[in-house]
Amino acid sequence: MVPSAVQGDGSVTRGRQLPGAACDECRRRKLQCDRQKPRCGVCHESRTMCEVTQRGVRGPKRGHLRALKDRILHLETMLATRQGGQQQQLDDAPVYSPEFSRSEPGMEEDMAERGSEVDDISAPFSLPGGVASAYDPSAFLAPPSLTGSSREQDKSMSPEIGGLSGNHLHIPEVMRDELDQLYWDRVHPSIPILQQRRYLSWTKFGLKSSAQMCLQSAMWMLATLLSVQIRNLTDALYRQTKQMLVSQNFETDHKDDGCDTEIVQAWLLVAIYESMRASHKQAWMSAGRVYRLVQGFRFHELDKTGTIIEHEDSNDIVKIEEQRRLFWMAYLLDHLMSLRNDWPITLNEHMICTRLPGPDADFQSGRPVSGSFLSEAITESSPRFTSPFTESIVLTTLYGRSLLRSQQHSILSVYGDGGDSDWLAWHRWLDNTLKIRLQVVARLCALSQTAASDPFLLFTNILGHGAVVYLCKCAMQSAASLARQPDVYAEVLQCQARALAAATAVVRLASELRELHFSKIYPLMPIPLFVVAEFLYENLTDVGPNQQLIGELLNVFRDLKNINNLEQCYLDLLPRSCVSRTTALLSYTSSSAD
Repeated sequence: MVPSAVQGDGSVTRGRQLPGAACDECRRRKLQCDRQKPRCGVCHESRTMCEVTQRGVRGPKRGHLRALKDRILHLETMLATRQGGQQQQLDDAPVYSPEFSRSEPGMEEDMAERGSEVDDISAPFSLPGGVASAYDPSAFLAPPSLTGSSREQDKSMSPEIGGLSGNHLHIPEVMRDELDQLYWDRVHPSIPILQQRRYLSWTKFGLKSSAQMCLQSAMWMLATLLSVQIRNLTDALYRQTKQMLVSQNFETDHKDDGCDTEIVQAWLLVAIYESMRASHKQAWMSAGRVYRLVQGFRFHELDKTGTIIEHEDSNDIVKIEEQRRLFWMAYLLDHLMSLRNDWPITLNEHMICTRLPGPDADFQSGRPVSGSFLSEAITESSPRFTSPFTESIVLTTLYGRSLLRSQQHSILSVYGDGGDSDWLAWHRWLDNTLKIRLQVVARLCALSQTAASDPFLLFTNILGHGAVVYLCKCAMQSAASLARQPDVYAEVLQCQARALAAATAVVRLASELRELHFSKIYPLMPIPLFVVAEFLYENLTDVGPNQQLIGELLNVFRDLKNINNLEQCYLDLLPRSCVSRTTALLSYTSSSAD
């Protein structure tokens, strides 16, 4: 250590500068620090505490620059390939036609149908949680830039990755955190297909794959839909997400990166979003992609090999459980959408060799829990563990069996064979199974501390009673040709009584939805509610319980906010309903209101 020299007048002459960091006082005063110990010369003169704050190591992490260079090389190759293909298409095309300039057929028409409800994104809006309240959404719409600073400012949503061109959303970091939190608070309880820890592990890293960016954009799209303050961004995020997804090429873009799951998750969120916005044709086409993708990636037979999950890597456990939950959510969506116009079911239960999802708490913590197979869960009277997700899967399976039996009976009638000798035994078995599942749901509601506000549990409860109503509807249609048999006639009468009790329970549960925020109502809730409303209308009499019940249910519809337009109610969804026959019900609604 080189000491400081003290002159005759008492001043300190600083000696030679030692290696190391300057102290905080010298930094503040912008003086050269001699780095003496225990105090430097400046601190000795000013009689202040000499402290040195250790600074972090500058520069990129080891290997980061190489990864960036490899990524840039890969992007340049992709860009050159696509430009070459586009140039070839331009050379081959003799005349330009505006009809074929759209990125996604039908997407613009769907936007035009909705008019100006969500297309105006220029108005100021406010953010929840104390974030700045005067953001201008138009500031987030900017043409893609090829400068390095642009990429640095918006790493998570780079327009060069994913093939997106045109207007692109550039969202500030603080707003991304708000959108993430909105998703986990309002969307995840209804669509539990993502693990938060796994999502955060890649979303906080600067460079994301195109599949991950598609998923993140889809998550933000649903999050903004369930927020009053930032709904202005919903439509722009939807267009961006759809365009990014359509541009994906599984043969080249995701050949080796293992991002198949994120792409299917994004398509699933888009299909649910389109269903919530009453764009049912678009939702049906997007859902069809999901069904084919989960089949193509063989998510329906994840447990076919009988691998013991406890011996797998923890990351593999989470990934497999995400794929499992993704498949079952697609299965749930398939069965619910098949209630529209009595469509055929795509994901047949008899071809599934994937276990049911475990509890969400175990999923989020990464603990391996082996669920039952679907056939085992249906026959279990006292399951080992259950959840609203699992019960909704079982209940929609029973919906599907009722629908399939009704369709088979219709086909037999066309061929002149209306016998269906085992109909009575089948109906009694299904009715008894529904009773057991309703008891399981009742136990779930009794044990849950959040039963009154859990969107999935409320939906499952209504779905269970709606399944009884739907079974009665299918039974009445199928038993018309068997009505001469006394046992069948008596069974139909008992079925009608049970359906009336179930419809009463649905009206009671639907009334409780009035007290909830619109974000707490399950996204696909209109489907079972409209099915029950149609049943009551089709069996309407001048006087009787059905008349009173449908009146009460329509009053509930008037009070529930339409997610497509918060200034409207559920009655405004009837003209664009996901259920097949709502035209007559809409006319009845108008006449009853008068």
